[in-house]
Amino acid sequence: MKQVTTLVILAVLVVLPLTGCVKPYKERIVLLEDANQSLASQLAELSGQLAGCHDQLAGCGQRLETAVGEVNDLRAQLAAIPEPQPQVVQQVAPGWTPVPGGAMISIESEVLFGAGSAKLIPEARRSLDGIVGTVQNAYSDKDILIFGHTDSEPISKADLPTTISSALSDPWPSFGI
Repeated sequence: MKQVTTLVILAVLVVLPLTGCVKPYKERIVLLEDANQSLASQLAELSGQLAGCHDQLAGCGQRLETAVGEVNDLRAQLAAIPEPQPQVVQQVAPGWTPVPGGAMISIESEVLFGAGSAKLIPEARRSLDGIVGTVQNAYSDKDILIFGHTDSEPISKADLPTTISSALSDPWPSFGI
């Protein structure tokens, strides 16, 4: 029985090529071999690209480690900086404005002097009494600076030095300053 089976298989193998049934299989094998060759080429190209990506990834990892180290260094530097001290709010007398090292008050010139004059008007005494009281109570240990300006009315040039000095010096001794 074995011999008969072997003879049948041999006969089929000899007869099939003669009948043309093998030709489509040969063409299909050729097509598959071409496709296999193309896929092998693509696989080699993609493997090269993958190796390049692995190299880039390793470089990114190194840059990330460097950046993390720099961030940690900056955090350490930031931690070494002392916390800023809260700003002490300077208490000043009512109507006064805080300035570095002291306080300031502004008085309109009309309250102290008449137009074109360096002589204090009678009502100026009330304003100056309030200022002197505040200076004596709140700022007795501070230096006192007095600034002023003139109005647009001219003062006689001959009287200018004496009127300015008298306006600045006359009232203050009577206030105890």
